[in-house]
Amino acid sequence: MEHFARRNDFEGLERDMIGELGLAGMEDRLSKREFQSLLDKKVRIEGGSIVMTVRPRYEIDLSRCNTKEKILEWVAHLSRKTWVDRAVTSRFIELACGYHGLKY
Repeated sequence: MEHFARRNDFEGLERDMIGELGLAGMEDRLSKREFQSLLDKKVRIEGGSIVMTVRPRYEIDLSRCNTKEKILEWVAHLSRKTWVDRAVTSRFIELACGYHGLKY
């Protein structure tokens, strides 16, 4: 039970820090490996969607980002979200292009 409480405390702290600094702001505070692990956890492929759990849960169906043009449209759309920063955008592009075999 104590381990569970510590884990929840860490997740709450992680969520607060991400909210305050954005994911890109966490890059300076974590090792490269820790940051990549956090980014992989917060922006990932789950089922048939790219799921972002940085602030609100946000899902983009992979069929809606299957061309470079559609990915660019999504990048423009995401850039208007206050919780999206360069780390989230880069990870989104990496996942969408990688899944569909697009070079970037």
